[in-house]
Amino acid sequence: MKLSIVTPTYNSEEFLRETIESVVSQRGDFEVEYIIVDNCSSDTTKDIVASFQKRILLKEYEGNNKGIKIIFDSVSDNGMYDAIARGLSRSTGDIQAWINSDDYYQDDAFKTVVETFKLFPDKKWIKGITSYISEGLESEGTAWTYSRDLIMLGAYGRELYFIQQDSVFWKRELYNQSEGIDRTLKLAGDYSLWLRFSRFAELITIEKKISVFRRREGQKSQDIKKYLSEAKIVKKRNFYESVHLFFIIMSAKILPLKAVVKVSRLFFNYLFVKKVVLEEGFSFKMESLDSAEGLWRYYHGK
Repeated sequence: MKLSIVTPTYNSEEFLRETIESVVSQRGDFEVEYIIVDNCSSDTTKDIVASFQKRILLKEYEGNNKGIKIIFDSVSDNGMYDAIARGLSRSTGDIQAWINSDDYYQDDAFKTVVETFKLFPDKKWIKGITSYISEGLESEGTAWTYSRDLIMLGAYGRELYFIQQDSVFWKRELYNQSEGIDRTLKLAGDYSLWLRFSRFAELITIEKKISVFRRREGQKSQDIKKYLSEAKIVKKRNFYESVHLFFIIMSAKILPLKAVVKVSRLFFNYLFVKKVVLEEGFSFKMESLDSAEGLWRYYHGK
C-alpha cells in the first residue's frame, strides 16, 4: 500500500524540517510518496527539502518502510488549495492526505492509518486524534465522532466542532469520485471537500493520536470571520448541488442520459448563478458541478 502526502508551503523554513521529518521517519509496511508544493519561496525552503532528499539517497531512512520518495514542485500558485490540488493530481498513492508546513504527524501515524484501512476495507475515509502545540507545549486532542448527515448539512466547522484536516486520510477513489478539492477557495477548502466526501461515504473515527496542529500568531486559520463567510457560501452551494444530484437521479427514470446531463447542468447553473452569485454578491468564481454523467453512472451502476 502506498500513501501520498502533500504539503503546501511558502517561506515556511521555521517549522518545515519538523513537518518533513514527521513524514519521512514513519515506520511500517507501506510506501510513502511525499509531494511538497512550494509557492516560489524566497527563504531556505528549497535547501531544506534538498537536504532530506539527499538523506534519502544516502539511505538514512532505509528499513523504516517499503520506500520513500520526496517530490519537490516549486511554481507560483493561486493559493493553498490550488497548491494542494496540484500536488494531489500528481500523486499515485492508494491513500491520500495533506499536512500543512507548520504541523506534523505523530509516530506510527501512517502505520495506524494503513492497518485501519486493511482492517476495514470498505471504509473510504478516516480521522484520528489531532493534538495541539503552542509555544512548545503539546496538548492531546479529542477523538470526535461525526454524523454523515450532519457533515452533508455542513454543520461541522460552523455550528459544531471542526473536522481537523491534518488527521484525515482517504482513499484515492473517494477523492476522484468527489471531484477533488476546490482550487478557488482560500480558507474553507477542507470544509468543502468534507461535504463532497460525505455524499459517497461516512467518516470513521479512530481513537489514535495521528497529528499535531500548531497554534501560532498569523496563521490563516485564525481568521474565523473570513472562514465562516466562505464556508457559508460553500454550504449554500452544497445545497444546490444536492438538489441537482436529486434531480439527476429522479429524472433518470424518465429521460435518456444525454438529456439528463444537459438539462441538469442548465438547471444547476441557473440556481447557483441566480441564488448564490447574484443575490448573495459572491465575488470570486466557483466551479459548477460538471459531473452529472459521472454521478448518474455511479448511482445507477453503469
